[in-house]
Amino acid sequence: MEQTIIYEQNAAQALFSFLEKRNSKKFLLVCDSAFPFLKLSEEFEKSPVPYTTFLQFSPNPLYEDIRMGAKVFRDRGCDTIVAVGGESAMDAARRIKLFCSGTSTRIYRKQEQAENPIPFVAVPATYEVESA
Repeated sequence: MEQTIIYEQNAAQALFSFLEKRNSKKFLLVCDSAFPFLKLSEEFEKSPVPYTTFLQFSPNPLYEDIRMGAKVFRDRGCDTIVAVGGESAMDAARRIKLFCSGTSTRIYRKQEQAENPIPFVAVPATYEVESA
């Protein structure tokens, strides 16, 4: 399973460089509602790679949340999953990747789980939250 964790201080630039080297055409950004308050979020406005944001998941992501995330990934033509935030965002993104290895016409939980080539990049939210 391809998985990359970015801890660098200039995480956005490291992420964008990674995506460009991988020739990513579009990524799914999985983040929670705190994302707009992270300093890192401002950098995403300058992303050289288009992306779709997915943040419709519970703090403890539910089956339906993940199913919807996999649908968004497929429907929007994404080729990479990027998780930014805390544990819920990381969990949701990892499960979305897992569900993308199955078929959307059957219940994911009843399918054999298989590795898939979708790159997964995690950017933990170790950045200060700006005060409002």
